[in-house]
Amino acid sequence: KIIAMIAVLSDHIAYAFIGPGPVIYDIMRIIGRLAFILFAFFISEGVVKSRNRNRYLLRLFIMYAILQIMIVIGVYRYMMIPYPNIFATLLGGASLLVYLESKRWKDVYYLIPIITVMVINYLVHYQNTTTLIIYSGDYAFYGLAVIFMFYVARKFALYLYAKYPPILINTEENNNTDNEPKKQQVLNVASSVSLLFVTFIWYILSVFNMSSTNMVLQSYALLTIPLLLLYNGKLGHNSKPFRTIYYLFFPVHLIIIALLLLIFRLI
Repeated sequence: KIIAMIAVLSDHIAYAFIGPGPVIYDIMRIIGRLAFILFAFFISEGVVKSRNRNRYLLRLFIMYAILQIMIVIGVYRYMMIPYPNIFATLLGGASLLVYLESKRWKDVYYLIPIITVMVINYLVHYQNTTTLIIYSGDYAFYGLAVIFMFYVARKFALYLYAKYPPILINTEENNNTDNEPKKQQVLNVASSVSLLFVTFIWYILSVFNMSSTNMVLQSYALLTIPLLLLYNGKLGHNSKPFRTIYYLFFPVHLIIIALLLLIFRLI
């Protein structure tokens, strides 16, 4: 989570204050490519491991609403550049995973966020309805695909692990907790392969001008793979102050950047 926050900050500082041209701009934007992949991975892990998925979705919706209000105010009052909402993508992807994970197929209301985001993304990127861009999801369909494929990769890896378990020396090892790291390694490799697959597919689409995401830059998201391979499957530090900082980081750092931009304009 700390790496993701640093990557976000690097990307947004370069975008807001430096601009294309300097080498440092390219480096900071490349570092920023780690952020969304990590957030997308958190969504997959969060939905699967959350004890209260409805509350998990509610937190994402609150973050979406806060950021959406900020974007609308920034665009219509302070004439800032229209920008999509990253939490629209995260909420949409999470709603699909919650629906699949719950296996309550009649509860189709879980699909409202994902359907809404997909329709708006389609109108913005393929029907040139640019006025809706501030309501669309950042990373568009690529972002949704990354979240979904992380989930699919996890399920497929668990299926393969159960059907073709690692060859063990004796049956006593089957009940040994040392097998958990082996299982996690399988999951990590599956997650890495899924990211490679989605990024490759979208890069091909971008060659034929069928992708709304800048895949020349986004291809550097593959630098996240070493981090995915090192994941131990554990929650890690999760104190209340840290959780508060983590959830407030995104809107607060954007407010600070926006205020600095307004000051620079006045100067």
